Amino acid sequence: TGSHFRGKAKVNGLPDIYETFANIKADDLTVIISDLKKFSLPVNTGLIGIPIPKELDKFGTIIASGRFTGFYNDFVSNASFRTDAGTLVTDILLTNSNNGKNISYDGHLVADEFNVGKIFDISEIGKVCIDAKVNGSGTSADDADLTIRGALTHIGLLNNQFNKLDIDGKSVKRKF
Repeated sequence: TGSHFRGKAKVNGLPDIYETFANIKADDLTVIISDLKKFSLPVNTGLIGIPIPKELDKFGTIIASGRFTGFYNDFVSNASFRTDAGTLVTDILLTNSNNGKNISYDGHLVADEFNVGKIFDISEIGKVCIDAKVNGSGTSADDADLTIRGALTHIGLLNNQFNKLDIDGKSVKRKF
């Protein structure tokens, strides 16, 4: 009933996590954020915790399936994620430099009934359904620098519902 993994993983380079390449096929990966915060990775000097952005707490339990390929700080996610905030499907490259302080992403993202406002503390935005190409960096609305192009099936905005919108723009520090 806690965090668990069912699938296959091929990992080369351990015990040094910085040099470890992983090819993971997750049939069922369930992650409870409190469990993830307790997890440590081996490095030459011992163990280090994983930096977890505070926004990840708001996802609640994450249930994922798909493929994850690369290094811990530079990998491709081709997967589906069901969370308390909605569903995400990714085909995206994630790069994490400067020990979690500079996360960048580039690829394709589909969100279904995903509560953007809940995750980023933006009360004016509700649930979103979108199919888009994304490129950017940042993990919060305050530090995000995001270019997005795609189709917005619907969005809750200022207590209104907007449907069938094309989106092609840039969002920097809460401004679009």
